[in-house]
Amino acid sequence: MELRPAETRDIDIWHQMRCALHDSSGPQELRDELPGIIAGEDYRGWMLEGADGRIIGFAETGIRNYAEGCRSDHVLYLEAIWVEPGYRQGGVVSFILQEIEKWGRAGGFREMASDCLLDNVVSEKWHTSCSFEEVERAIHFRKDL
Repeated sequence: MELRPAETRDIDIWHQMRCALHDSSGPQELRDELPGIIAGEDYRGWMLEGADGRIIGFAETGIRNYAEGCRSDHVLYLEAIWVEPGYRQGGVVSFILQEIEKWGRAGGFREMASDCLLDNVVSEKWHTSCSFEEVERAIHFRKDL
Protein backbone atom coordinates (compact mmCIF):
# COMPACT_ATOMS: atom_id res chain seq x y z
CA MET A 1 0.00 0.00 0.00
CA GLU A 2 1.03 3.55 -0.59
CA LEU A 3 -0.46 6.84 0.60
CA ARG A 4 0.30 9.70 -1.77
CA PRO A 5 -0.92 13.25 -2.39
CA ALA A 6 -4.04 13.48 -4.55
CA GLU A 7 -3.62 14.45 -8.19
CA THR A 8 -5.95 15.61 -10.94
CA ARG A 9 -6.13 12.05 -12.32
CA ASP A 10 -7.77 10.99 -9.01
CA ILE A 11 -10.76 13.35 -9.20
CA ASP A 12 -13.35 10.82 -10.46
CA ILE A 13 -12.62 8.09 -7.90
CA TRP A 14 -12.04 10.64 -5.13
CA HIS A 15 -15.39 12.21 -5.89
CA GLN A 16 -17.13 8.81 -5.69
CA MET A 17 -15.53 8.08 -2.33
CA ARG A 18 -16.37 11.54 -0.98
CA CYS A 19 -20.02 11.00 -1.94
CA ALA A 20 -20.00 7.69 -0.07
CA LEU A 21 -18.62 9.42 3.04
CA HIS A 22 -20.64 12.65 2.90
CA ASP A 23 -24.03 11.28 1.88
CA SER A 24 -25.81 14.46 3.03
CA SER A 25 -23.72 16.90 0.95
CA GLY A 26 -24.44 17.87 -2.63
CA PRO A 27 -22.50 15.68 -5.08
CA GLN A 28 -21.60 18.57 -7.40
CA GLU A 29 -20.24 20.64 -4.53
CA LEU A 30 -18.13 17.70 -3.39
CA ARG A 31 -16.64 17.45 -6.89
CA ASP A 32 -16.18 21.20 -7.39
CA GLU A 33 -13.95 21.43 -4.30
CA LEU A 34 -11.38 18.90 -5.54
CA PRO A 35 -9.27 21.01 -7.96
CA GLY A 36 -8.86 23.64 -5.24
CA ILE A 37 -7.78 21.02 -2.73
CA ILE A 38 -5.18 19.68 -5.17
CA ALA A 39 -3.85 23.19 -5.84
CA GLY A 40 -4.01 24.39 -2.22
CA GLU A 41 -1.48 24.34 0.55
CA ASP A 42 -3.54 24.41 3.76
CA TYR A 43 -5.86 21.56 2.76
CA ARG A 44 -4.55 18.35 1.24
CA GLY A 45 -6.06 15.24 -0.28
CA TRP A 46 -4.40 11.85 0.10
CA MET A 47 -5.03 8.74 -2.00
CA LEU A 48 -4.45 5.22 -0.73
CA GLU A 49 -3.32 2.84 -3.45
CA GLY A 50 -3.64 -0.88 -2.87
CA ALA A 51 -0.97 -3.38 -3.89
CA ASP A 52 -2.51 -3.53 -7.39
CA GLY A 53 -2.36 0.27 -7.81
CA ARG A 54 -6.12 0.70 -7.44
CA ILE A 55 -7.34 3.55 -5.21
CA ILE A 56 -9.03 2.00 -2.18
CA GLY A 57 -9.30 4.95 0.17
CA PHE A 58 -8.61 8.60 0.80
CA ALA A 59 -8.00 11.11 3.54
CA GLU A 60 -8.12 14.87 3.70
CA THR A 61 -6.09 17.01 6.06
CA GLY A 62 -6.14 20.68 6.85
CA ILE A 63 -3.91 23.08 8.70
CA ARG A 64 -5.77 25.04 11.36
CA ASN A 65 -4.65 27.84 13.63
CA TYR A 66 -7.14 26.64 16.24
CA ALA A 67 -8.55 23.25 17.18
CA GLU A 68 -10.48 22.43 20.34
CA GLY A 69 -8.20 21.14 23.10
CA CYS A 70 -4.96 21.89 21.25
CA ARG A 71 -2.17 24.02 22.69
CA SER A 72 -0.50 25.17 19.48
CA ASP A 73 -1.71 27.48 16.75
CA HIS A 74 -0.44 25.23 13.94
CA VAL A 75 -2.54 22.05 14.09
CA LEU A 76 -2.75 19.25 11.56
CA TYR A 77 -6.45 18.40 11.27
CA LEU A 78 -7.83 15.12 9.98
CA GLU A 79 -10.79 16.42 8.00
CA ALA A 80 -11.92 13.15 6.42
CA ILE A 81 -10.88 9.54 6.08
CA TRP A 82 -12.59 6.75 4.14
CA VAL A 83 -11.66 3.27 2.93
CA GLU A 84 -13.65 0.91 0.72
CA PRO A 85 -15.66 -1.44 2.96
CA GLY A 86 -13.81 -4.58 1.84
CA TYR A 87 -10.50 -3.10 3.03
CA ARG A 88 -11.49 -1.73 6.44
CA GLN A 89 -10.04 -4.58 8.45
CA GLY A 90 -6.39 -5.38 8.97
CA GLY A 91 -5.20 -1.92 9.91
CA VAL A 92 -5.69 -0.17 6.56
CA VAL A 93 -7.31 2.93 8.06
CA SER A 94 -4.65 3.04 10.78
CA PHE A 95 -1.98 2.83 8.06
CA ILE A 96 -3.39 6.00 6.48
CA LEU A 97 -3.31 7.75 9.84
CA GLN A 98 0.26 6.64 10.57
CA GLU A 99 1.47 7.93 7.19
CA ILE A 100 -0.25 11.29 7.76
CA GLU A 101 1.28 11.48 11.23
CA LYS A 102 4.76 10.88 9.77
CA TRP A 103 4.17 13.61 7.20
CA GLY A 104 2.92 15.94 9.93
CA ARG A 105 5.89 15.36 12.24
CA ALA A 106 8.28 15.95 9.34
CA GLY A 107 6.43 19.22 8.65
CA GLY A 108 6.87 20.45 12.22
CA PHE A 109 3.39 19.73 13.56
CA ARG A 110 3.19 18.83 17.26
CA GLU A 111 -0.54 18.12 17.43
CA MET A 112 -3.23 16.52 15.32
CA ALA A 113 -6.95 16.98 15.84
CA SER A 114 -10.11 15.55 14.34
CA ASP A 115 -13.83 15.32 14.99
CA CYS A 116 -16.91 13.21 14.38
CA LEU A 117 -20.63 13.63 14.79
CA LEU A 118 -22.07 12.83 18.21
CA ASP A 119 -23.98 9.83 16.90
CA ASN A 120 -21.09 8.36 14.87
CA VAL A 121 -20.11 5.67 17.36
CA VAL A 122 -17.91 3.81 14.85
CA SER A 123 -15.81 6.92 14.20
CA GLU A 124 -15.65 7.75 17.89
CA LYS A 125 -14.35 4.26 18.72
CA TRP A 126 -11.83 4.41 15.88
CA HIS A 127 -10.49 7.79 17.04
CA THR A 128 -10.13 6.49 20.59
CA SER A 129 -8.38 3.33 19.38
CA CYS A 130 -5.87 5.53 17.52
CA SER A 131 -4.97 7.46 20.69
CA PHE A 132 -7.04 10.55 19.95
CA GLU A 133 -8.20 12.10 23.22
CA GLU A 134 -11.75 13.42 23.46
CA VAL A 135 -11.58 17.07 24.47
CA GLU A 136 -15.08 18.45 23.99
CA ARG A 137 -18.63 17.65 22.88
CA ALA A 138 -20.77 20.20 21.07
CA ILE A 139 -24.18 20.62 19.57
CA HIS A 140 -24.32 23.26 16.84
CA PHE A 141 -27.48 25.24 16.04
CA ARG A 142 -28.70 27.35 13.13
CA LYS A 143 -31.84 29.15 12.02
CA ASP A 144 -33.01 31.05 8.98
CA LEU A 145 -33.23 34.82 9.23
